[in-house]
Amino acid sequence: MTHEKSTEERAFYVTVGAWIKMRRKAAKLSQEQLGARLGVHRNVVLRWESGASMTAWMYTRVCREFGKQLLPVSEEIQPDVLRRIA
Repeated sequence: MTHEKSTEERAFYVTVGAWIKMRRKAAKLSQEQLGARLGVHRNVVLRWESGASMTAWMYTRVCREFGKQLLPVSEEIQPDVLRRIA
């Protein structure tokens, strides 16, 4: 069963992906290095940065890696989307 992403979900993941890329570059980490820290392959980091979905568990791990509790996304999008991906 596939889940079609809503416009809000796509916007959320694109925003999250841009944030991850910005934070990774600011930390001077390659996709491979960030992936190693999080226990995933660099291709997974690439997919996130490209706007692909991620699990709520991994979302939390990424936030912790960069010292944030929540990623800076619109409050209209975030709670609803997080409920659906949790």
